[in-house]
Amino acid sequence: LNFWRTTGNQRVGYLIGKYQPFSDVPLGIKAVVAAIYEPPQNCTPDNVEILDDPNEQAVDRLCNWLGLKRVGWIFTDLWSADRVKGTVHCTRHKVGLYLPKANANGQLFSRY
Repeated sequence: LNFWRTTGNQRVGYLIGKYQPFSDVPLGIKAVVAAIYEPPQNCTPDNVEILDDPNEQAVDRLCNWLGLKRVGWIFTDLWSADRVKGTVHCTRHKVGLYLPKANANGQLFSRY
Protein backbone atom coordinates (compact mmCIF):
# COMPACT_ATOMS: atom_id res chain seq x y z
CA LEU A 1 0.00 0.00 0.00
CA ASN A 2 2.93 2.38 0.44
CA PHE A 3 3.30 2.91 -3.32
CA TRP A 4 -0.39 3.77 -3.61
CA ARG A 5 -0.33 5.99 -0.51
CA THR A 6 2.62 8.03 -1.81
CA THR A 7 1.51 8.26 -5.46
CA GLY A 8 -2.22 7.52 -5.61
CA ASN A 9 -1.46 5.22 -8.57
CA GLN A 10 -2.66 1.65 -9.07
CA ARG A 11 -0.30 -1.35 -9.60
CA VAL A 12 -0.46 -4.84 -11.09
CA GLY A 13 1.63 -7.90 -10.22
CA TYR A 14 1.91 -11.55 -11.20
CA LEU A 15 1.35 -14.14 -8.49
CA ILE A 16 4.24 -16.62 -8.66
CA GLY A 17 3.76 -20.04 -7.11
CA LYS A 18 2.49 -23.54 -7.77
CA TYR A 19 -0.74 -25.50 -7.73
CA GLN A 20 -1.38 -28.11 -5.07
CA PRO A 21 -4.25 -30.48 -4.32
CA PHE A 22 -6.87 -29.12 -1.94
CA SER A 23 -8.76 -31.97 -0.31
CA ASP A 24 -11.40 -29.84 1.42
CA VAL A 25 -13.54 -29.68 -1.73
CA PRO A 26 -14.26 -32.21 -4.51
CA LEU A 27 -11.68 -32.01 -7.31
CA GLY A 28 -9.99 -29.29 -5.26
CA ILE A 29 -6.83 -27.52 -6.25
CA LYS A 30 -5.29 -24.38 -4.83
CA ALA A 31 -2.58 -21.96 -5.83
CA VAL A 32 0.16 -21.49 -3.25
CA VAL A 33 1.77 -18.09 -3.84
CA ALA A 34 5.48 -17.69 -3.10
CA ALA A 35 6.08 -14.22 -4.56
CA ILE A 36 4.60 -11.30 -6.45
CA TYR A 37 6.47 -10.00 -9.49
CA GLU A 38 5.62 -6.49 -10.68
CA PRO A 39 6.49 -6.06 -14.36
CA PRO A 40 7.40 -2.64 -15.75
CA GLN A 41 4.24 -0.54 -15.94
CA ASN A 42 2.93 2.98 -16.36
CA CYS A 43 0.47 3.68 -13.58
CA THR A 44 -2.11 6.36 -12.92
CA PRO A 45 -4.86 6.64 -10.31
CA ASP A 46 -7.30 4.84 -12.63
CA ASN A 47 -5.20 2.98 -15.20
CA VAL A 48 -2.31 0.56 -15.53
CA GLU A 49 -0.39 -0.02 -18.76
CA ILE A 50 1.92 -3.02 -18.69
CA LEU A 51 5.11 -2.32 -20.62
CA ASP A 52 7.43 -4.70 -22.45
CA ASP A 53 9.48 -6.50 -19.82
CA PRO A 54 13.17 -6.95 -20.68
CA ASN A 55 13.43 -9.39 -17.74
CA GLU A 56 10.44 -11.54 -18.66
CA GLN A 57 12.42 -14.50 -20.02
CA ALA A 58 14.87 -14.41 -17.10
CA VAL A 59 11.99 -14.33 -14.61
CA ASP A 60 10.28 -17.25 -16.37
CA ARG A 61 13.55 -19.26 -16.38
CA LEU A 62 14.07 -18.58 -12.68
CA CYS A 63 10.50 -19.61 -11.90
CA ASN A 64 10.93 -22.80 -13.92
CA TRP A 65 14.20 -23.59 -12.14
CA LEU A 66 12.43 -23.16 -8.78
CA GLY A 67 9.44 -25.25 -9.86
CA LEU A 68 7.16 -22.20 -9.88
CA LYS A 69 5.02 -20.42 -12.47
CA ARG A 70 2.51 -17.62 -12.81
CA VAL A 71 -0.64 -18.75 -11.04
CA GLY A 72 -2.59 -15.51 -11.18
CA TRP A 73 -2.37 -11.77 -10.86
CA ILE A 74 -3.17 -9.13 -8.31
CA PHE A 75 -3.95 -5.45 -8.61
CA THR A 76 -4.81 -2.50 -6.46
CA ASP A 77 -8.27 -1.02 -6.83
CA LEU A 78 -8.12 1.74 -4.25
CA TRP A 79 -9.07 5.36 -3.79
CA SER A 80 -8.97 7.80 -0.93
CA ALA A 81 -11.48 10.47 -0.07
CA ASP A 82 -8.73 12.21 1.91
CA ARG A 83 -5.12 11.62 0.82
CA VAL A 84 -3.84 13.64 3.79
CA LYS A 85 -5.37 11.12 6.19
CA GLY A 86 -4.27 8.23 3.98
CA THR A 87 -7.55 6.42 4.36
CA VAL A 88 -8.05 3.50 2.00
CA HIS A 89 -11.32 2.68 0.28
CA CYS A 90 -11.66 -0.51 -1.69
CA THR A 91 -14.48 -0.65 -4.23
CA ARG A 92 -15.89 -3.83 -5.67
CA HIS A 93 -18.71 -3.00 -8.03
CA LYS A 94 -19.10 -2.45 -11.77
CA VAL A 95 -18.78 1.34 -11.52
CA GLY A 96 -15.81 1.43 -9.18
CA LEU A 97 -13.63 -1.39 -10.48
CA TYR A 98 -10.63 0.17 -12.20
CA LEU A 99 -9.30 -2.85 -14.02
CA PRO A 100 -11.93 -3.36 -16.74
CA LYS A 101 -11.05 0.05 -18.13
CA ALA A 102 -7.32 -0.48 -17.61
CA ASN A 103 -5.06 -1.54 -20.43
CA ALA A 104 -3.71 -4.30 -18.20
CA ASN A 105 -6.90 -6.30 -18.58
CA GLY A 106 -6.57 -6.93 -22.31
CA GLN A 107 -2.80 -7.16 -22.20
CA LEU A 108 -2.76 -9.93 -19.61
CA PHE A 109 -5.57 -11.98 -21.11
CA SER A 110 -4.15 -11.84 -24.63
CA ARG A 111 -0.66 -12.87 -23.51
CA TYR A 112 -1.36 -15.68 -21.04
